[in-house]
Amino acid sequence: MKAGAAAAARALRSDLTSIRQARPGEGRQLSRLEADAASLFREIGRDAIADAPPSSPQSYERWIAAGGVLVADIEGALAAFLAHEPCDGHTFICEVSVHPAHMGKGIGRALMDALPAPVSLSCFTDVPWNKPYYARLGFEAIDPATLGPGHSRIARDEAKRFHPWPRCVMFRAESQQG
Repeated sequence: MKAGAAAAARALRSDLTSIRQARPGEGRQLSRLEADAASLFREIGRDAIADAPPSSPQSYERWIAAGGVLVADIEGALAAFLAHEPCDGHTFICEVSVHPAHMGKGIGRALMDALPAPVSLSCFTDVPWNKPYYARLGFEAIDPATLGPGHSRIARDEAKRFHPWPRCVMFRAESQQG
């Protein structure tokens, strides 16, 4: 586990939470957790996103095998996760999902803070728990082409996938680790 993950876990409001690498066999739990977190999109009228199938357990197992999933574990239960992979020399956050029962406790922030800078992600521009939230965590919207061809491809693919809802790529150059 990275030193930042330990520091981020200490920063959480709950002393029962630990941040660790996901373990083989947890892919099914991660897939369910993604679906549970996506249900929040119903509150803003984006039922299509809430109802879309989550990433498959097999996809998560591949990310786990590559070392690309951090989880927040509360007394042995997965409360949240962050999937990431390298892209254009940065750590790209592919997915952050926090179970609705654990939202608002700083768990998503702790997961992001556990990653070494620089970090990038793609998100909705008009969803309160996306661009405005990430801006509060030190991310800035950026032209994906300035980060490289991988980010440009992601931006194009997601613009098609999530049309008509606007998205952007955000970047954080400095670590927020405590």
